[in-house]
Amino acid sequence: MTIKAFSFTVRTNDPRPLDLSVSTHVYKTGGGVMERIALVGREMGEEDILDFDAEFGDTFNVSYNDLIHGEYSITVMEGEASAAPLLKIYLYDDRVRGDSGVLFRVVGEGGETIYVDNVYFSSPLRTRIARVARLLGVPQRLVEEEVKRLGGRGM
Repeated sequence: MTIKAFSFTVRTNDPRPLDLSVSTHVYKTGGGVMERIALVGREMGEEDILDFDAEFGDTFNVSYNDLIHGEYSITVMEGEASAAPLLKIYLYDDRVRGDSGVLFRVVGEGGETIYVDNVYFSSPLRTRIARVARLLGVPQRLVEEEVKRLGGRGM
């Protein structure tokens, strides 16, 4: 299965003020373990726009259209993994809101989103980590350790 992820930065005032950086890290899970997937970066193409919007519309309420109204950079990262549930960890720094932290997305074996956080309506980090670990069938400490290793705040 091909895995696609995005990391980006944006600074704009139109259509709304944004000064946001997001990095994405992807893990294959199963059998009680988490394994980071090696991803290779490339430039964003027109064929990636819908995927970008689907990924960040419900997590950060940001679309590609928001980015093109200002200064931005996007890296598309791709890799391969056998079919298994995936965990995407987003580290973000929102300089307009003065907020930074960690969000999660759990993707099922068929590519469907099982769980996703939203930057505006999220439970405390430890609660979300416990939820994600249960959904993936991995020990909670594995998710906690990875968030700490990545430098996620709130642990």
